[in-house]
Amino acid sequence: MSQIIFFDVFGNDVLTKVHDLQTTGDALMVALTDVEPDSATDELLGDIAGLLAETNGYAPVDVENDLVWNAETSLWDLTAEDKVITAAGGAVGPFRYVVLYSAATTPKDNPLVGYWDYGSEITLADGETFTLEFIEPIASFG
Repeated sequence: MSQIIFFDVFGNDVLTKVHDLQTTGDALMVALTDVEPDSATDELLGDIAGLLAETNGYAPVDVENDLVWNAETSLWDLTAEDKVITAAGGAVGPFRYVVLYSAATTPKDNPLVGYWDYGSEITLADGETFTLEFIEPIASFG
């Protein structure tokens, strides 16, 4: 997976506790789109154009995140387990961007974290898989 591009609003949302990134907090999810998000102006998942419909085995994926203390850097690291998306019953896509967001509903509905650009469109044929391999850490906090 390429380097994450953070939405401008993410830093402020962390500081104002919109995101609860701990294991028992808000679920972090990923959604797929073929339209490039605007990191400067998009704030909520609903701001993202071209999100793929939940069909053919695809639905937004829970990334099973964790916030862990890194004694070497004296920072909190946001980590996530790799996930596999499998097309079932038909094709999934095309998509190029993987959008990371919080499944929180208060104080904001599905606030954005960041996204990855895969550089070209991807379409999964029936039975094909796509692995979301998260580079660790996704983010670090002091």
